[in-house]
Amino acid sequence: MKRLVIGCVLLVAGLSMAFAGGAGARDGAFPSRDIRVLIPNAAGGGNDLTVRALIPGLERALGVSVVPVNQPAGRGAVAFHEAATARPDGYTLYFNSKTVLLMRYSGIEEAQIERLMPVAQVAEDVSIFSVRADSPHRTINDLINHIRTSPTRVRAGNSGIGALWHISQIMFGETIGSHNILSVAYAGSTPMLTALVAGEIEFATTGPEAITFFDAGTVRPLCVVFPTRYPSLPNIPTLYEETGLNYNFPVWRGFFTAAGTDPAVVATIADGLRSAVGSEEFQRFTAIGMIASFKGPGEFRQVVDNQVRELADMMPRIQAIIQAN
Repeated sequence: MKRLVIGCVLLVAGLSMAFAGGAGARDGAFPSRDIRVLIPNAAGGGNDLTVRALIPGLERALGVSVVPVNQPAGRGAVAFHEAATARPDGYTLYFNSKTVLLMRYSGIEEAQIERLMPVAQVAEDVSIFSVRADSPHRTINDLINHIRTSPTRVRAGNSGIGALWHISQIMFGETIGSHNILSVAYAGSTPMLTALVAGEIEFATTGPEAITFFDAGTVRPLCVVFPTRYPSLPNIPTLYEETGLNYNFPVWRGFFTAAGTDPAVVATIADGLRSAVGSEEFQRFTAIGMIASFKGPGEFRQVVDNQVRELADMMPRIQAIIQAN
């Protein structure tokens, strides 16, 4: 009987160790704790809302909490630095748009994209050329002719000198063969569109945040700069349809983590993001804003690397134009 009791005790102890070992293996697997997402913008902006729309699906896929952390300080430099210097274990993510590639050209020297590892693209923005509802320019060709022939420079709004839509306007000017555009910077898209309604500027280049102004009937879209028509605005033609100009300005939004992170960890996060992009919450969010567009680590890295090379070639010329203005 004594031997039987001892045997039972040993069996229970052995099973306990086995289960403990299994739990330890699960705890050691990625992820086993909360994941932070650093957002270099204030709450309520495009990047912030995109992350928050993805979180429910990402949490379901990964089985841990995903915590958004807004860090707009230093024009986003604080968030970039924290992401780049974080332990390369996948528990600190960084989310931004193509803007992250422009940071080094705006004086934030430490924002070298090589310090981060691409994880996944989750969405794309379209560029929309818009005018005030009562503008005499009914089509994008009308606006182009006005820019080319106006005796004074045509005032155009952007959401910051050297920012995405400002550069989009400069490249547009190069494409139509005229830099007769005076770019006026505003602190974000909403003040810019409000200025358009007030008549301070003649046209604006924005993302889908202009949709609320379209719905209000105060701003009229002329075209989208995208390879295809924008799903939420199917009646608005593309620039190519209207003009035949092969001008495009792709703007992605995606996740990064610290360089040197285990590719297997990156793949796990990317798989979770793939699931989140397909979730009902995110599809509902992008239906009224941007375009859900997933690219995994390899494909996203290729996109980033290609655009890094393109910017290195074009930014000296763009900066010279900005300084001349």
